[in-house]
Amino acid sequence: MRFSGLTTAVWLATGAVVSADAITENLKADPDLTIFSAAIKQSGLADVFADGRDYTVFVPSDTALENEGMDFLLGTVLVTKNNSGRLNTLLSYHIVPGVRLVPENILGHVELTTLSNQNLSVVRAGTAVSVAPDSANSVVTRKIVSDNGVIFVVDRLIWPSWQTWPEDVAVAEKR
Repeated sequence: MRFSGLTTAVWLATGAVVSADAITENLKADPDLTIFSAAIKQSGLADVFADGRDYTVFVPSDTALENEGMDFLLGTVLVTKNNSGRLNTLLSYHIVPGVRLVPENILGHVELTTLSNQNLSVVRAGTAVSVAPDSANSVVTRKIVSDNGVIFVVDRLIWPSWQTWPEDVAVAEKR
């Protein structure tokens, strides 16, 4: 089965929060999603959720980012003007446009295409759903159902291929 946009995550049978709010509102309202929410706002990507389509979004929790040491990268380094392209590339890799992914509908393996036009694999085994672009799978710890899609809270950042990262402006200017 193939869908546009997806990353690896594992769905644990912990239930879901159901909300009539939009994805951006649910990101802002959740006290453990503040770093990713602020980065989405800073990047300008929050505007994509207003286009009327459904989305599946894989969001690392603040706790996960802190445990990985990525809170500084995402909350301080990438939100600077010089890193805006890198921030956009990284965050776009967590967003799957046009798909409202429901774990119960994943039968085996699903390929999704992210907003950054890269593929993610989602595998369901029993009640566990795993999302992986490579060997470092992210685990879904919970989901938040929004009126315009689903937020899967994951235990780590999902990294796109390094070949898709924007070229460093300083390096490009020296050529």
